[in-house]
Amino acid sequence: MRMPQDIPPRDADTGWVHVVVDTPAGSRNKYFPGCLVTVRLIGVADTPVNPARLGELSELDAEELRAIEAHGAQSSGDPA
Repeated sequence: MRMPQDIPPRDADTGWVHVVVDTPAGSRNKYFPGCLVTVRLIGVADTPVNPARLGELSELDAEELRAIEAHGAQSSGDPA
């Protein structure tokens, strides 16, 4: 079994991010705690270590905006 510290932050082939899903203490929503998933990152917190590339959605290029819209439609079940 691989230990979390042995798993690279990103998938070498796709560049997608490896995330360990956890359930916050006291949360009524139970996800799949401790489950490792590989995801396409669409947003991050702006920190000194990880500064924001954009300040608002209007700064996205058309292709990036289409990808976010498609993700939202897929997540909501909307066939758009």
